[in-house]
Amino acid sequence: MWNFLTAVWRGFIKFVAILLPFGKGAGTWRMGPGLRWALHVALLVLIVVILYFLNGLFFTPAWSEPPGPRTIFLPLVFLLVYFAALDGLVDLEAAPGRAGYLRISGH
Repeated sequence: MWNFLTAVWRGFIKFVAILLPFGKGAGTWRMGPGLRWALHVALLVLIVVILYFLNGLFFTPAWSEPPGPRTIFLPLVFLLVYFAALDGLVDLEAAPGRAGYLRISGH
């Protein structure tokens, strides 16, 4: 059972490595950076479109309310979390020897 879970986890990590245009997994696949970014953006657009339709399913506006941020709530929250995580990953990729590198430790 443990071997099966390990194989599933490694397969998931390899799939994520295809989509992430940076990091150690970026060099393992024989794709150029342009194709990798195109796949990344296509996946983001697909997720945002799916969340837009799910938003209409879960948050049906009342007839008396005007359309507002409620119509794009789920895609907006996803994009905010995505860009915050992307910013954090870019900050983690910074080299420790560069100026502006913030070392977070208790020592």
